Amino acid sequence: MLRRVFVIVVLLVGLLPFAPGADAQRPDAPRYGERGPYPVGTQEVTVPQPGRELQATIWYPALNPANEDQQVEYRYGLLLLDGKALRDAAPDAANGPYPLIVFSHGSGGFRLQSVYLMEHLASYGFVVISAEHPGNTLADSLLGHDEVSGIVENYAYRPFDVLAEIDYMAGAESPLPGVVDAQNVAVMGHSFGGHTALAAAGAQMDFGALQNWCADPTYSTVAPSSPEPDAMRPRQRVAVKELVCFLQGRDAEIASLRGLDGTPDGLWPPTTDPRIKAVVALAPWNAPILGAAGLAKVTIPSMIMVGSADSTTYPPRDAYTAFTDVSSAEKHLVVFENAEHLLFANACTPMMERSYFDSCSDAVWDMDRAHDLIDHMAAAFLLATFYDDADAAAALQPDAVDFTGVVYLTGEAG
Repeated sequence: MLRRVFVIVVLLVGLLPFAPGADAQRPDAPRYGERGPYPVGTQEVTVPQPGRELQATIWYPALNPANEDQQVEYRYGLLLLDGKALRDAAPDAANGPYPLIVFSHGSGGFRLQSVYLMEHLASYGFVVISAEHPGNTLADSLLGHDEVSGIVENYAYRPFDVLAEIDYMAGAESPLPGVVDAQNVAVMGHSFGGHTALAAAGAQMDFGALQNWCADPTYSTVAPSSPEPDAMRPRQRVAVKELVCFLQGRDAEIASLRGLDGTPDGLWPPTTDPRIKAVVALAPWNAPILGAAGLAKVTIPSMIMVGSADSTTYPPRDAYTAFTDVSSAEKHLVVFENAEHLLFANACTPMMERSYFDSCSDAVWDMDRAHDLIDHMAAAFLLATFYDDADAAAALQPDAVDFTGVVYLTGEAG
């Protein structure tokens, strides 16, 4: 079943032990792909929320007076991941407060799916939190929970999980009191998490737009290296449509879960917060459910990254359309030519490459190189946005983004 494939692709990667990219940084990493100046601390926390408690991991600028090696082992059930941070280290409060980044994982994913990026951003002076979205996690998939029901439920709940994380990090129960600048927040996510980030950034759902798209699909061609639908095999063309259109008719259920009085006609109520000042969407899923009008509600600085060969979140349907339709005065599109959907997840350890290479790598891209570029673009964008860093802003100029295999576009609304 095609809907099942969407979850299983991410699930397969979640079963493997990973080596986050921080330890595999290449000597040719661009400036902001190099590790930042701050030691990184990490903690496990629980975000309180009525009926939907969130298990989360945080990363933050930390003190390291003894100059210890930054080595940490993350645990997710039986899964162990090596990282480059200090467990439960004291925060570097003197140089704070620091802007907050809220990361949202993909469907069937988990909060540690992009550790390399979380640690990297913390090393540049950001506090990062990544939480499980109950009902739509790797653990839920392993336990045999119905993935479609989990996706439908999470269309109702995911953006509010993000807002709850902001409130938690800003509130009296914060694990980092006085360290978080919760008036300056970025939202970031991969796949379904990319949709979640856009929804928290201001995008509004529109089931009428989804119905219209499913009746007559349209595609954006701003980065033409993606395969055209007409050139795809019939099964691929069906997947491009069905991986979003199966949500038709689920609007009443989602509205009920949100506690709305009936199903909205047109744009749904916003799920954003004025503290959110920037969005980074990695291979975001399902632009048609937002539509042009819903995406236009995003006005904050935006960066969208995707692989042009992504067969899960087909770029002309999702990422390119999102880039075209958001109303941000500043927006960036980063396309990794011929890369697939899992480029943004952790790479696996060398010992796993023999048996699971297809599930923890990319057919074209070296994962370490791709992660250095992802780190570079995300860090430069966030430093320029939140710290007014002129050098970081210069690194985002079109003539500075000169990397083989990367298509880079900037633009303004309209």
